[in-house]
Amino acid sequence: LSILLALSRLYKDSEMIALSACGIGPPALLKSVLLVVLSFVFLEIALAMVLAPWANSKIQDIKETFKSQADLELITPGQFNMADHGKRILFTEEMLDTTSLKNVFLHLDNGDSESVLASDSAHVVIDEKQDSRYIVFQNGNRYDRLVDSLEYRIIKFVNYAVLMEDKTLGRVDYDRDALSVTELLKTDSLSHTVEMQWRISQILMMIILAFLAVPLSKATPRQGRYGKMALAILLYIVYSNLLVVATNWLKKDVVSPFIGLWWVHILFLLLFMLLFSHQTGWLQRLYRN
Repeated sequence: LSILLALSRLYKDSEMIALSACGIGPPALLKSVLLVVLSFVFLEIALAMVLAPWANSKIQDIKETFKSQADLELITPGQFNMADHGKRILFTEEMLDTTSLKNVFLHLDNGDSESVLASDSAHVVIDEKQDSRYIVFQNGNRYDRLVDSLEYRIIKFVNYAVLMEDKTLGRVDYDRDALSVTELLKTDSLSHTVEMQWRISQILMMIILAFLAVPLSKATPRQGRYGKMALAILLYIVYSNLLVVATNWLKKDVVSPFIGLWWVHILFLLLFMLLFSHQTGWLQRLYRN
């Protein structure tokens, strides 16, 4: 869009006529655009190939670390808070602060038995030596029963501590958008091929769209500076959506990796060549010959 606006102004102010009279035509403009684009290509390569995957991996690390934290840090008052795949369900009516709970209910699924703890209040105790955290129920009851049994054991207590273990953070299986280029190239898996072609497509798309801006910017003074803006935005939308379609086809193995996403770039490259040939008059001379 920036290239389109800059070149459209040259046409609007009739400066392009003066440049053409000096021998500076569309091919020279294309060379100038190429120099500008090349400076941004290195930035796009760094973003698509290095910085974006690194940022995605850090985001995933933070998410996994958050999931591995003790369930006490994820408690929402007034809701049933499930943990350990539903084996522990904690409910508290109110949290007076980060360590004090009011009207607490805890259900424990032990496999062959289940337990329910209920008390008017509870608080969190941290054992710094063992690096462990406990939730201590005060003046409540514990109800135990075996599975497939209707008999309950009721225990009244003054203080009852339940260990809230931190989940261990194991090896993180990164999504493909968080993998480095080296890791993507290690295997020939389809998912890695899709991700690699998608990253390269971001770079090619930027170059081809910049080239398309040169013939699209041609306008008469009466057309105005923003005459081709709608068409340029439409081309971008079509381009990006076709890339998404091509990506889905590649994921579903509708097209081979050899065709992959490349056909979209070839299609718009042909469109550029057609428009540029028309702008320079090469197409008309070809027809006359």
